[in-house]
Amino acid sequence: MTLSCRRLDWFPGRVTFSQLSISGDGKSDETMAQSAGAPTLNYGNFIAAAIEFALIVWTIFLLVKAINDVKREEVDKRSASPEPAQDEELLNEIRDLRKRQSN
Repeated sequence: MTLSCRRLDWFPGRVTFSQLSISGDGKSDETMAQSAGAPTLNYGNFIAAAIEFALIVWTIFLLVKAINDVKREEVDKRSASPEPAQDEELLNEIRDLRKRQSN
């Protein structure tokens, strides 16, 4: 079996994996093998799909993580009880004093 790679544009263009294949007859390259009807294993399509899937999954993961961080910050802000105002503190003290005096 021969490993044929027609073109890989690593830098600065696009990476092309779709043309990677293994010829079953071991003598010819991909185009000659396909035109002659020899079997070929086009594994480049799988590699391209796997890389594209991984990039999409990573992007979605980062997006969900960012959304969760924003939501968590909002919940933390709401759950932190603000200190009562000075008026409320004075009213609470008066209430407590009146309870003690009545008992």
